[in-house]
Amino acid sequence: MELGNHNTVATRLLYYVRHGETVRHECLVRISKPYLLTEETAGYPLKQGDCRCYVEFEGLPEEGFSCEGVDGVQALILVLNFDPILKHHQKKYTFYFADGDPYFED
Repeated sequence: MELGNHNTVATRLLYYVRHGETVRHECLVRISKPYLLTEETAGYPLKQGDCRCYVEFEGLPEEGFSCEGVDGVQALILVLNFDPILKHHQKKYTFYFADGDPYFED
């Protein structure tokens, strides 16, 4: 899934290097604005107010993910915790902040 029609509410610029290489590539972490789910988009029965947010790793050849919540605040809180996903990708990449500091301290 891509952000598509869902507005970006926040971004974080990171860089990554694929293990065994030296070239740094840009990765823009894009977080969508929470949006209301419909039974059509969800594919299952919903409660009123159920929302979803999506994270996209633009420039990183990996899939993004979405989180659902009982409302927009919960969906946003859940999706903001994208570090475990990047941590998982450390098997292939090393991540850096824009200033060159390592993203993870280990």
